[in-house]
Amino acid sequence: MVVGDIGDEITKEQFAKFVRVQKSGVTNMFDVVTVSRLSGLQRKTIVKIMETYNELSIKYPDVVD
Repeated sequence: MVVGDIGDEITKEQFAKFVRVQKSGVTNMFDVVTVSRLSGLQRKTIVKIMETYNELSIKYPDVVD
C-alpha cells in the first residue's frame, strides 16, 4: 500500500499530477516547493510519490506512458 498525507493511499490522480509536472520539464523535481505549487499536491504527498515512484509506475502504468 502506498500511503499519502493522512494515511490515504496515493491515488492515480495524485500520481498523474506529479508526472505531468515531471514531463513538463519546467522544474527540478527535488524542488518540492515548486512542484507543490505547480501540481497542487502537498509536500508529504510529493515526497511519498518520490519514495515509491517505481511501485506507483507499476500500479498506474498508463500514467507514465
